[in-house]
Amino acid sequence: MEDLEAALKNIQAAVTQTPESHPDYADRLQALAESLVDQFRRSGNLEDLEGALQTTQMAVARTPEGSPYLAGRLQSLARSLRDRFQRSGDMRDLEGALQYNRQAVALTPEGDPYLAERLQHLAMSFRARYQRLGDIQDLDSVLK
Repeated sequence: MEDLEAALKNIQAAVTQTPESHPDYADRLQALAESLVDQFRRSGNLEDLEGALQTTQMAVARTPEGSPYLAGRLQSLARSLRDRFQRSGDMRDLEGALQYNRQAVALTPEGDPYLAERLQHLAMSFRARYQRLGDIQDLDSVLK
């Protein structure tokens, strides 16, 4: 855990020292978000997940359309929203996860090695909604 905390401090310092106009700023935000998610998964501290969500949203907002990184960042945002849904049960988080999962899949071309992973995350979000609401259409969406 100490190594993760040290990494987190260094990434936070890198973000702080990088001007928002710098071309690597969004990349550093995403690295910080991923470290916060790792910390959340180890500690269960919801503040880490909230920080990851906020930071990923900032990274997505600073990623231009057409960027090869946009789909991955949308998937990260969706996964963090689904994690928060699992803790809070707030359907708005799950609906947001579905929205961002769909966007990530739509932006991923056929033959891309990440397409299968993004489809899997979309299916997991539909499955979570089916388990919560019992709507058979969600289960059908998982199978398509």
